[in-house]
Amino acid sequence: MLDHPFKNSDGFVFEHRLIAEEHLLDSENSIEINGKRYLSPKYVAHHINFNRLDNSVENLKVMKKEDHIRFHNSLIDRERNALGQFI
Repeated sequence: MLDHPFKNSDGFVFEHRLIAEEHLLDSENSIEINGKRYLSPKYVAHHINFNRLDNSVENLKVMKKEDHIRFHNSLIDRERNALGQFI
């Protein structure tokens, strides 16, 4: 994604961000650049089921970065199973 304004230093954009840009943008979480809308860098695409390999639209939720951090910090003390998943 060499033409993406928010690509990393290697020219990549995470797939879940691209899917969010295609399906989950609204006027609050997006930014327009050269006539195209992108997920604002102030937002992240959160994996609802915590499986970062599951980039289905139904598993993604766009959240402000600070809300996403706060959410994950609230889970730190939760118990996990042998696979590291929250129970």
